[in-house]
Amino acid sequence: MRRPLTLASPLRLVFGLLALTMATPEAAALSQRTFVASYGSDASPNCALLAPCRSFNAAIAQTSGGGEVVILDTAGYGPMVINKALKVIGPSGVYGGISVIGGAGPTTGIVINAANADDITLRGLDISGVPGAAGPFPDIGIDIQNAGGVHIEKSTVSNFTQDTSACIKLTAASTVRVYVDDSFLRACRTGIYANGTAPLANRPSVLVDNTRIERGRGTVSYGIWMQGAIDVSLRNSMISRQDAGIQFDNLLSGQVSHLELIGSEMARNTTAILVNNTTNGSPQISIVGSQIVQADNLMLVSNNAVGGNVWVQVADSFLSYTSVNGLTFSNSAADVNTRMALELVRSQIGNIGGISLTLNATNGCQVQADIRDSTLFAAGTILKTLGTSSFINVSLIRSNLNHATTAIDHGQGSIQLDSTHVNYNLNDFVNTGSGTIVSNGQNMVYNNINAPGPVFITPLVIPLK
Repeated sequence: MRRPLTLASPLRLVFGLLALTMATPEAAALSQRTFVASYGSDASPNCALLAPCRSFNAAIAQTSGGGEVVILDTAGYGPMVINKALKVIGPSGVYGGISVIGGAGPTTGIVINAANADDITLRGLDISGVPGAAGPFPDIGIDIQNAGGVHIEKSTVSNFTQDTSACIKLTAASTVRVYVDDSFLRACRTGIYANGTAPLANRPSVLVDNTRIERGRGTVSYGIWMQGAIDVSLRNSMISRQDAGIQFDNLLSGQVSHLELIGSEMARNTTAILVNNTTNGSPQISIVGSQIVQADNLMLVSNNAVGGNVWVQVADSFLSYTSVNGLTFSNSAADVNTRMALELVRSQIGNIGGISLTLNATNGCQVQADIRDSTLFAAGTILKTLGTSSFINVSLIRSNLNHATTAIDHGQGSIQLDSTHVNYNLNDFVNTGSGTIVSNGQNMVYNNINAPGPVFITPLVIPLK
């Protein structure tokens, strides 16, 4: 006998349909926290703690924006694509591996292309290129295309060695903030490639803290390669064994870019810092409490663009041990208002095989140096001025120039001495052009051998006012 229809029957039917609908994968709610494990399965409907997924991409698909993917045990979890706010967390003691083999598979370990306000955190990951016998080969460790902020913490990226490769690559036309903390970037063609491609009031930036960028690979290697309009800051970090420790070029026209080294060390690079300004962009460099040592050239800075003003500040730092040259500044812009300026304060430059500081100006532009409370010692030549522009100006204030073959090789512009010691050199002031040296009469020039041969400059004493 059929049971009579009651009011509860339609309700049971509705609830049953709802249950079936909610059980389908398309309608399943995303989780705020998902999990991956070596024993997991990508067929898991929600990547839960008791039923984890096997790969990062499967877990990300099940994770809500602003959520997190947690690694449960040591394993390799494959490359991933992140398109929303997300955390990928490898707990301490757990290896979360991403091997990029190339070939038919992805050539990038992590691709980040999220919304402008999305923050992404990557913690405790090991991303490694594993080249096979045939290409395409592993290219990029972490490719940051867009996001609000990207935090890379306690991670290692290594072995991306092609000419287009980088451990971390940022190419952005929006304000993307990248933070690299407590990490290792090694054996890449470029440790960090940072390019701001659009003129913005708030430039994209990379802040590196407690991190080592070491042992570059490839045809020519770069610890950090800066282009466009970009800000890069290193604190308590090291760049070592690169062809160019930091290269700064192809600046965005009319834009200012910043490089800061704070409490950091650059060691055993062929050229520690290389700046080549061919646009009217303005690179500004600040080096504070840092060491730049054991390079063929410590710093090479050149500009040939009208309006391409370059500013370098070095304070409380030690620059030493090079077989070639220390700091070389060359400005060839055909404009009297285009200048390079160096401020060297409470710092040391020494043990230089060639020239400690070279200032070269041609085509009517300016090069200026303000050296205060500093010591320049043990070099072939400590200070050399040359070029065709008379707008070279050097101030030496309360500083020491000692133990060199030649203290000052002066060919162009003017040098002012104020309470400066020039002692124990073979030659003090050698005239190789039309330069003049002016003194306030408060300097000590003594114990210089002055062997016969060079034409010397006698400083013009200007009375104190």
